[in-house]
Amino acid sequence: MSANDEDAIRETTQLYVDGVKYADKSKIDKAFHQDWNMTGFYVEGNYETFDRDEFIQLIERNRENADSFPRYEGGIVDVHHHGKVAVVKINLENDQVIFTDYLSLLEIDGQWKIIHKIWDTERK
Repeated sequence: MSANDEDAIRETTQLYVDGVKYADKSKIDKAFHQDWNMTGFYVEGNYETFDRDEFIQLIERNRENADSFPRYEGGIVDVHHHGKVAVVKINLENDQVIFTDYLSLLEIDGQWKIIHKIWDTERK
C-alpha cells in the first residue's frame, strides 16, 4: 500500500468517524459515494438497512437533539488495501453500546469513497 493511498483512505474514513461523533452531515457527505448504503444489526439483533440519504437524515436528527445525543469515542482500528479497494474496521462506543463497523472503500476517479458499511452492535 502506498503511503499516499493509506493517508487518503484514513482521511476519508476519519471524515466518517468525525461525522458520527459530532453529528456532522457535511463530513459524512464528503466521505460517502453517491451509491453508498449500509446493512447491519442493532443490539436487539434487528437487521437494518439504510441508503445514503436515510443515514444523513439520521445524523441530522442527532445534531438537532445534541443535548441527548450519545457522544461516541473510538475510531480506526485497522486498514486493509489492495489496488483500488480497501476495507477499514472502526470501533465507536458510548456509555451504552459498542458499534463495530466495516467500511468498504473504492478509489473512483482518484478519490477514495465509502461505498458500503456493515456493522454489529453490542451492549456494554
